Amino acid sequence: MKVKAFAIAGALSVLSIAVCQSAKAQAPYEFWYAYSGGAFATLCDLHMNDEISTNTLQLVQKNFMGNGAGHPAAKKEAVNAVLAQEVFKDCPLRRY
Repeated sequence: MKVKAFAIAGALSVLSIAVCQSAKAQAPYEFWYAYSGGAFATLCDLHMNDEISTNTLQLVQKNFMGNGAGHPAAKKEAVNAVLAQEVFKDCPLRRY
């Protein structure tokens, strides 16, 4: 099960890096809000189903939030939107 979780976390990190590097110009706020919201909801769902640990979730979030690409305000709002959903209220995402 740890191999599966590691593979999922690796895929998430590769996806976020590939999208960031493929963008030639700064994407608009709406793109980063939707993209980040989906990524954070996926992390919460994986954590709730015991596929990844709390440490892994927070490490992926920290790397995603701090990699410099994207719209920082959109990422912060996406975290708040995910945590506002009833199903993800106990998710250990950090608010920035």
